[in-house]
Amino acid sequence: SKLSLWQGVDNIRNAFTSPGLRGLFFTAFLLSIGFSFFILFLPIYLKDRYDMEAAGVAGVFAFLGLWAAITQGGLIRIVGNRIKAEKLLVFTLIGFSASYLLLVFADSMALFYLLLPILVIFQSLSFPNILALISNRAGPEIQGETIGMNQSLQSLASAMSAFFAAFSISFDSKLILYVGSGFAFLAWLAYLAQKTRNA
Repeated sequence: SKLSLWQGVDNIRNAFTSPGLRGLFFTAFLLSIGFSFFILFLPIYLKDRYDMEAAGVAGVFAFLGLWAAITQGGLIRIVGNRIKAEKLLVFTLIGFSASYLLLVFADSMALFYLLLPILVIFQSLSFPNILALISNRAGPEIQGETIGMNQSLQSLASAMSAFFAAFSISFDSKLILYVGSGFAFLAWLAYLAQKTRNA
Protein backbone atom coordinates (compact mmCIF):
# COMPACT_ATOMS: atom_id res chain seq x y z
CA SER A 1 0.00 0.00 0.00
CA LYS A 2 1.02 3.62 -0.31
CA LEU A 3 1.28 3.88 3.45
CA SER A 4 3.71 0.96 3.77
CA LEU A 5 5.71 2.04 0.72
CA TRP A 6 6.48 5.49 2.10
CA GLN A 7 6.37 4.77 5.83
CA GLY A 8 10.14 4.37 6.11
CA VAL A 9 10.78 7.63 4.25
CA ASP A 10 8.25 9.42 6.45
CA ASN A 11 9.88 7.99 9.56
CA ILE A 12 13.32 9.23 8.50
CA ARG A 13 11.99 12.68 7.66
CA ASN A 14 10.12 12.90 10.97
CA ALA A 15 13.19 11.77 12.91
CA PHE A 16 15.34 14.50 11.41
CA THR A 17 12.72 17.25 11.76
CA SER A 18 11.25 16.53 15.21
CA PRO A 19 12.04 19.47 17.53
CA GLY A 20 14.07 18.38 20.52
CA LEU A 21 14.65 14.90 19.08
CA ARG A 22 16.46 15.37 15.79
CA GLY A 23 19.84 15.84 17.48
CA LEU A 24 19.47 12.58 19.37
CA PHE A 25 18.20 10.74 16.30
CA PHE A 26 21.13 12.07 14.28
CA THR A 27 23.52 10.89 17.02
CA ALA A 28 21.95 7.42 16.98
CA PHE A 29 22.08 7.38 13.19
CA LEU A 30 25.80 8.16 13.04
CA LEU A 31 26.52 5.63 15.76
CA SER A 32 24.55 2.99 13.86
CA ILE A 33 26.55 3.58 10.69
CA GLY A 34 29.80 3.07 12.58
CA PHE A 35 28.73 -0.15 14.28
CA SER A 36 26.92 -1.59 11.24
CA PHE A 37 30.11 -0.86 9.31
CA PHE A 38 32.12 -2.85 11.84
CA ILE A 39 29.76 -5.83 12.06
CA LEU A 40 29.18 -6.09 8.32
CA PHE A 41 32.83 -6.33 7.34
CA LEU A 42 34.31 -7.87 10.48
CA PRO A 43 34.59 -11.32 8.81
CA ILE A 44 36.60 -9.82 5.93
CA TYR A 45 38.83 -7.95 8.35
CA LEU A 46 39.47 -11.08 10.43
CA LYS A 47 40.33 -13.10 7.34
CA ASP A 48 42.64 -10.42 5.98
CA ARG A 49 44.36 -9.56 9.27
CA TYR A 50 44.51 -12.95 11.03
CA ASP A 51 43.78 -15.42 8.22
CA MET A 52 40.80 -16.59 10.23
CA GLU A 53 38.46 -19.24 8.88
CA ALA A 54 34.65 -19.39 9.21
CA ALA A 55 34.70 -21.31 12.51
CA GLY A 56 36.96 -18.71 14.09
CA VAL A 57 34.76 -15.86 12.83
CA ALA A 58 31.73 -17.55 14.37
CA GLY A 59 33.64 -17.73 17.65
CA VAL A 60 34.34 -13.99 17.53
CA PHE A 61 30.66 -13.21 17.01
CA ALA A 62 29.72 -15.54 19.88
CA PHE A 63 32.24 -13.69 22.05
CA LEU A 64 30.69 -10.38 20.98
CA GLY A 65 27.25 -11.65 21.91
CA LEU A 66 28.46 -12.87 25.29
CA TRP A 67 29.89 -9.49 26.26
CA ALA A 68 26.82 -7.67 24.94
CA ALA A 69 24.67 -9.89 27.18
CA ILE A 70 26.92 -9.26 30.18
CA THR A 71 26.83 -5.51 29.65
CA GLN A 72 23.13 -5.17 28.89
CA GLY A 73 22.11 -7.72 31.49
CA GLY A 74 24.00 -6.27 34.41
CA LEU A 75 26.58 -3.57 33.82
CA ILE A 76 24.21 -1.09 32.20
CA ARG A 77 21.90 -1.33 35.21
CA ILE A 78 24.73 -0.82 37.68
CA VAL A 79 26.17 2.16 35.81
CA GLY A 80 22.73 3.59 35.04
CA ASN A 81 21.84 3.70 38.73
CA ARG A 82 24.88 5.86 39.41
CA ILE A 83 25.22 8.09 36.36
CA LYS A 84 22.44 9.78 34.41
CA ALA A 85 22.19 8.93 30.73
CA GLU A 86 22.87 12.54 29.66
CA LYS A 87 26.24 12.56 31.43
CA LEU A 88 27.11 8.94 30.69
CA LEU A 89 26.85 9.37 26.92
CA VAL A 90 29.47 12.13 26.94
CA PHE A 91 32.01 9.47 27.95
CA THR A 92 30.68 6.31 26.30
CA LEU A 93 30.43 7.82 22.81
CA ILE A 94 34.01 9.05 22.73
CA GLY A 95 35.08 5.78 24.35
CA PHE A 96 33.29 3.88 21.61
CA SER A 97 35.22 5.83 19.00
CA ALA A 98 38.55 5.23 20.73
CA SER A 99 37.89 1.51 21.17
CA TYR A 100 37.82 1.01 17.40
CA LEU A 101 41.31 2.49 17.20
CA LEU A 102 42.57 0.16 19.92
CA LEU A 103 41.75 -2.80 17.69
CA VAL A 104 44.08 -1.43 15.01
CA PHE A 105 47.00 -2.22 17.32
CA ALA A 106 45.89 -5.80 18.00
CA ASP A 107 48.67 -7.59 16.12
CA SER A 108 47.60 -10.98 17.43
CA MET A 109 44.28 -12.73 17.77
CA ALA A 110 44.78 -13.03 21.52
CA LEU A 111 45.14 -9.25 21.83
CA PHE A 112 42.12 -8.74 19.59
CA TYR A 113 40.02 -10.91 21.94
CA LEU A 114 41.39 -8.97 24.91
CA LEU A 115 40.46 -5.56 23.45
CA LEU A 116 37.15 -6.49 21.83
CA PRO A 117 35.09 -6.37 25.08
CA ILE A 118 36.04 -2.69 25.49
CA LEU A 119 34.29 -1.84 22.22
CA VAL A 120 31.26 -3.98 23.09
CA ILE A 121 30.90 -2.39 26.53
CA PHE A 122 30.96 1.17 25.17
CA GLN A 123 28.54 0.20 22.38
CA SER A 124 26.16 -1.53 24.79
CA LEU A 125 26.18 1.44 27.15
CA SER A 126 25.64 3.97 24.36
CA PHE A 127 22.74 2.69 22.25
CA PRO A 128 20.21 1.93 25.01
CA ASN A 129 20.87 5.26 26.71
CA ILE A 130 20.34 7.23 23.51
CA LEU A 131 17.06 5.41 22.90
CA ALA A 132 16.02 6.02 26.50
CA LEU A 133 16.67 9.76 26.10
CA ILE A 134 14.64 9.82 22.89
CA SER A 135 11.75 8.05 24.60
CA ASN A 136 11.88 10.32 27.64
CA ARG A 137 12.07 13.48 25.56
CA ALA A 138 9.35 12.55 23.06
CA GLY A 139 5.89 13.92 23.66
CA PRO A 140 3.07 11.45 24.33
CA GLU A 141 1.64 12.06 20.86
CA ILE A 142 4.74 10.65 19.10
CA GLN A 143 6.31 8.43 21.75
CA GLY A 144 5.12 5.27 20.05
CA GLU A 145 6.28 6.52 16.65
CA THR A 146 9.86 6.92 17.84
CA ILE A 147 10.33 3.14 17.64
CA GLY A 148 9.46 3.17 13.95
CA MET A 149 11.67 6.19 13.35
CA ASN A 150 14.61 4.45 14.98
CA GLN A 151 14.06 1.25 12.99
CA SER A 152 13.98 3.20 9.73
CA LEU A 153 17.18 5.02 10.65
CA GLN A 154 18.83 1.69 11.51
CA SER A 155 17.92 0.34 8.07
CA LEU A 156 19.29 3.44 6.36
CA ALA A 157 22.47 3.25 8.45
CA SER A 158 22.99 -0.40 7.43
CA ALA A 159 22.64 0.48 3.76
CA MET A 160 25.05 3.41 4.04
CA SER A 161 27.59 1.40 6.02
CA ALA A 162 27.65 -1.23 3.27
CA PHE A 163 28.44 1.47 0.73
CA PHE A 164 31.25 2.99 2.80
CA ALA A 165 32.70 -0.39 3.72
CA ALA A 166 32.72 -1.62 0.12
CA PHE A 167 34.68 1.50 -0.80
CA SER A 168 37.17 1.29 2.05
CA ILE A 169 37.82 -2.46 1.91
CA SER A 170 39.29 -2.07 -1.57
CA PHE A 171 42.17 -0.09 -0.03
CA ASP A 172 43.01 -1.64 3.33
CA SER A 173 40.84 -3.74 5.64
CA LYS A 174 42.08 -1.67 8.61
CA LEU A 175 40.26 1.28 7.14
CA ILE A 176 36.96 -0.17 8.32
CA LEU A 177 38.15 0.46 11.89
CA TYR A 178 39.18 4.03 11.12
CA VAL A 179 35.88 4.79 9.39
CA GLY A 180 33.88 3.13 12.18
CA SER A 181 35.79 5.21 14.71
CA GLY A 182 35.21 8.33 12.64
CA PHE A 183 31.44 7.91 12.59
CA ALA A 184 31.39 7.21 16.33
CA PHE A 185 33.42 10.40 16.86
CA LEU A 186 30.94 12.36 14.72
CA ALA A 187 28.14 10.88 16.85
CA TRP A 188 29.90 12.19 19.95
CA LEU A 189 30.18 15.66 18.41
CA ALA A 190 26.52 15.57 17.35
CA TYR A 191 25.51 14.60 20.87
CA LEU A 192 27.53 17.43 22.43
CA ALA A 193 25.99 19.89 19.95
CA GLN A 194 22.41 18.89 20.73
CA LYS A 195 23.22 18.82 24.45
CA THR A 196 24.43 22.43 24.21
CA ARG A 197 21.33 23.53 22.29
CA ASN A 198 19.00 21.94 24.83
CA ALA A 199 20.89 23.12 27.90
